[in-house]
Amino acid sequence: MTNKTTMPVRVPQHLIDRLHRHCEDKSNSAFARSTMREALQYLTTDPVKVQTRQWQPIETAPKDFVTEFDGWNGKRVPNVIWAHPEYEAKGEYAWCRPFYEPNHGWTMERVRGLTHWMPLPAPPLDAAME
Repeated sequence: MTNKTTMPVRVPQHLIDRLHRHCEDKSNSAFARSTMREALQYLTTDPVKVQTRQWQPIETAPKDFVTEFDGWNGKRVPNVIWAHPEYEAKGEYAWCRPFYEPNHGWTMERVRGLTHWMPLPAPPLDAAME
């Protein structure tokens, strides 16, 4: 039996076109237009490209303060993010990972020597629907 929730679905072009028109229609609220643009991005993203996980040069990694990824510095480093490392000068940012220090709590530890990064996998399709 095939699990249909994991099968990519092709959205008919006329529905994509209709969503584009509604995104530009000023009679819709800003929230509605924003939601429709987000839905369009989701519906028009190639699922094969989204699921592809490959090591990429660290220079291409996102520095948006929110995107976590796996890093590589000779070994896999999970949950790397661009952030302010603990115990560093104010305004200094670097590749970091969450680290628990006894008697101090969670901090951001600098990760040195990263050469590559890889996006984290997308959540399971049925989990994304919840």
